[in-house]
Amino acid sequence: METTLGEYIRDRRTELGLPLRKVAETVKISTSTLSKIEKNERNLNPMMIDSLSSCLQLDKNTIFNLI
Repeated sequence: METTLGEYIRDRRTELGLPLRKVAETVKISTSTLSKIEKNERNLNPMMIDSLSSCLQLDKNTIFNLI
C-alpha cells in the first residue's frame, strides 16, 4: 500500500519530534486543520507547502509528488 500525503506528513513530524501544535503554528493553520490533513480528511492547500516543507525539513518536490 502506498503512503498518503497525510501519513507522510505525520510520520515526518513525529520523526523530528515536533508536536502537532508547533507545526500548525509555524504553518499558520489550526491544529485541527493539520490533524485533518494528517488523517487525509482535508487536502493540503498549495499555499501551505512552502512553510510546511521548511518546518519538516523537506524538499517541496517531495510534497508535490505525494499530492
